[in-house]
Amino acid sequence: MVKALVCFAVAQEKQYFHVRESVHALVTGMGARASACTLARLLEVDHPRLIIAAGFAGGLNPELKLGQMIVDDADLSEHGLNLSGPVELFHGKIHSASQVMVTPFEKASLRKETNADAVDMESSALRSIARNHRIPMVALRVITDPYNEALPLDFNQFMNTAGSMRYGKLACHLLRNPSTVSGLIQFQKKLKYAAQQLGETLNILLDAPA
Repeated sequence: MVKALVCFAVAQEKQYFHVRESVHALVTGMGARASACTLARLLEVDHPRLIIAAGFAGGLNPELKLGQMIVDDADLSEHGLNLSGPVELFHGKIHSASQVMVTPFEKASLRKETNADAVDMESSALRSIARNHRIPMVALRVITDPYNEALPLDFNQFMNTAGSMRYGKLACHLLRNPSTVSGLIQFQKKLKYAAQQLGETLNILLDAPA
């Protein structure tokens, strides 16, 4: 069994993941700075054999649909996971952006610029920390919003400089703009479905023989 550390940005991403004796979960916080600092602090006292950057991602590649899993392990020759057998995964490039991609236009522009298949905010920062400690890292993400779908809100306006969500500011916005609530509720349903897909995939991968 691989001694692995699974990093999630927020608790919602890990709700269907089963922690094991040899596999630990870490909620790092959103964004590059928070995730890197949290991981670096943990690695001062622990040294897992593998780090998995798991969580939500926006789709950039038209092939990727809601709930589909994408893995980015292109720079690794060996990490101890069987990524070709037990579950269906899309192998591609995940780009880490400094802010949330809200509109289809933003996603299309990023796709053209980076040739990436999906976008998140943490994997690149986590990979840098993992490399500094000479620990293999795999990015495993689930698509929450495909390339042609806009998010119900511009979440960037509710985030602080560290990348954390200002939930009080979000609540005030929803009170002033009740028409946006229904779209947010529908998006939360998509996030729940995506989190289920992510948790099930991680559980299968970490229980399967390498």
